[in-house]
Amino acid sequence: MRVLIIFKRKADSRYDLVRLLYYLKLCHGRVSYLLSKVESKIEGIKDKVNYLGIEGSDGRRLLKEVDSLVNLAKSLAKMSAILEVLITRVETLTIINLTVKDLTTIKEVVKELRNYAQNIPEISIIVEDIEDKVNDLIHETRGTFRDSEVNIVAVNDAKNIIREAELIAEEKLKSLSSYPIKT
Repeated sequence: MRVLIIFKRKADSRYDLVRLLYYLKLCHGRVSYLLSKVESKIEGIKDKVNYLGIEGSDGRRLLKEVDSLVNLAKSLAKMSAILEVLITRVETLTIINLTVKDLTTIKEVVKELRNYAQNIPEISIIVEDIEDKVNDLIHETRGTFRDSEVNIVAVNDAKNIIREAELIAEEKLKSLSSYPIKT
């Protein structure tokens, strides 16, 4: 049996860039959703403690639960901020020309994003797709890239993006850091 291929897409970096943007926005939406759920859970526990005046061992148990939820919220907020910066970069790249340095920077940031997402299966799958798209774009743009100068600059740019995203995440989470539980 023969299969007739009527429409065959040839390699197009702009198409792949738009798909990468789609995956970034999808991942950002999921992260934002999970962050809002975690924040509402933290607020629910705070309200419960304030209403019931829980102390002692129950208070310590709730304190541990809130601590783990706050850590998760911090991680999700960092991921959200990183994704926002990446989305802005990729949107800019769709307008202007794509460079290997930009793609390498994005690749380095996605590696860091993968570290934050490794304990959240739903998000880590999307991050893997994002990483695959970035690798495809790099391969398509330049073949195999071994230029160490480009990699060094990209790593430094990626570190700057991560620092910027962490500052944004800290601003978003200032309200979550204080929770009144008596122990």
